[in-house]
Amino acid sequence: MLVLFLLWRGYKSSLLVLSMKKFGFSLIELIIVIAILGILAGMMSGNFFSSLRKSRDAKRKTDLENVKHALELYYNDYKKYPVAVDNKISVDGSSGIDWGNKFEDEKGTLYMQKLPEDPKASSDYKYYYAADTEGTYSKLYACLENDQDFQRKRDGYSDASCDWCTIDGDYCNYGISSPNTSP
Repeated sequence: MLVLFLLWRGYKSSLLVLSMKKFGFSLIELIIVIAILGILAGMMSGNFFSSLRKSRDAKRKTDLENVKHALELYYNDYKKYPVAVDNKISVDGSSGIDWGNKFEDEKGTLYMQKLPEDPKASSDYKYYYAADTEGTYSKLYACLENDQDFQRKRDGYSDASCDWCTIDGDYCNYGISSPNTSP
């Protein structure tokens, strides 16, 4: 009987305490939680933007490899590479094919349905094509964003004056070329 009385009395006093206690958070507790969430969001956004840069750079590399393959197909047909006009591929020697358009010769042979454009496609990021007037070699350049990429040339390619690539002093920092030369 004594046990029941003590249990009942403890239950009654806990009901009294619960009814007097206010529910909610203090201003200090809310500020601390918001600060912790802000720190976590800041850490996550850094990784997110780094991943975006890396994925755009991977697309740039793949795009240039695909264009290089199309240029090799053109070379197999004509025994020379297309000339460069205004940093673009030119099959007729007078006007360059804009990035984003079809790469075909004057006979209508299609080498690439669409020449890729840089994933950022802004004035700061474009692809660059270089070739001599005889068509003995071809070079393709891009501007990589990720400064930790091991294939990125730190001082850029001096013969590829990508004035839109302001990351490495106006020079493209990634290049590939035909097998008979180096970028």
